Amino acid sequence: MKIKQVQDSSNQHIVAVEHNGEFRCFFADSSLHTAGVAFENLRRDIARHGESVVEFDTLKKLAVRTGKSGCVIYDFEEA
Repeated sequence: MKIKQVQDSSNQHIVAVEHNGEFRCFFADSSLHTAGVAFENLRRDIARHGESVVEFDTLKKLAVRTGKSGCVIYDFEEA
């Protein structure tokens, strides 16, 4: 399981969790600072308590695509 802080196409800052090639949103906010705090807290909690704190299956899915410029774009999947 990997976690990363990314930005979606509407400038939301997202703490994304990747597991077996699938991306899910753990946290999203318009503030880079707030998302950074959530990222660090999640990283700390995983280090202390293990990956089970994430509850991956309950998180909203993220669609990942590559833009024309070659950059990776993250967006919420439509339900």
